[in-house]
Amino acid sequence: MSDNDTIYYDTHMDDGGGNGSPGTSRILSVVLKTAGGVLIAAILFILIFRMIEMREPSGVGELIFTEKTFAAYDAAPEASVRAPYNDPNLYAYERESLCEVTVTKKGQTKEDYEKLVLPAKDYYESRGNTVYEAGTGAYETNENGKKNVVRVTGYYEVKDSPVEGAMRANHVYILPFARQVQLTFRYKSDALDRLGGQKNELGEEFGYVLFDDCGRSYGDHLTRTARRGVYRYVTMVFGDVTLDDVGRLTLGVRYLDAAGKTAEIDVVVYDGQIPLPLLISDASLPDAPAST
Repeated sequence: MSDNDTIYYDTHMDDGGGNGSPGTSRILSVVLKTAGGVLIAAILFILIFRMIEMREPSGVGELIFTEKTFAAYDAAPEASVRAPYNDPNLYAYERESLCEVTVTKKGQTKEDYEKLVLPAKDYYESRGNTVYEAGTGAYETNENGKKNVVRVTGYYEVKDSPVEGAMRANHVYILPFARQVQLTFRYKSDALDRLGGQKNELGEEFGYVLFDDCGRSYGDHLTRTARRGVYRYVTMVFGDVTLDDVGRLTLGVRYLDAAGKTAEIDVVVYDGQIPLPLLISDASLPDAPAST
């Protein structure tokens, strides 16, 4: 064997001072890379699955027009504002709730401008066939000199409740011309189990009632249901709802507890201190009555 052969042999057969063979290192590297790739793929799969699962089924959230809604829509007079509030040189519209409208009364200078809160019936001659969508957001209260931020998210957020964050009401449409309120309630499929409840004699997990801050309640409603993954969706259309003096609307979600007694979870679906952010255009209205 020549010296060159010895050098070649020693270089390639050296174990690096006892630190393990190159084959073992390569295998360990492959295993670690494979495990890392599998972990990343699993995380991505879970994220994508959750995104798909949380997407609402087709049709959920759409505005529902029944035959009664269409009839009231066609019969409603045109929207009009009473004088002098319809004069843009004197008043500027700011925001509104179901029973109040905020305007700015203009003056000779900016310093003379004044904000006024008017009863909606004094501001509008007719609201016409306008459809409102109640939104979420936050507003500030001042009680005894202490500021407090109130957030309205649509979620049930009673601290330490087993269904905190697992129930939500959204797509809240308010139709004064038809005296209707439409909304979609979403809950997780294990919500009743979390509450330790049981289904009623009709095999239903929950019952629903809409009530306002004036003591009125509305139990009759049309229902459309859907599901995706662990979520259940119930879209409701409540009729003959009095809306002229409403400051707050709440969805009462009722169920039977373990003892068979009726229990209730309340989710605020409209708060008059939050502006109504969206007016639905005619293009968003359905062409025919919906089947519910």
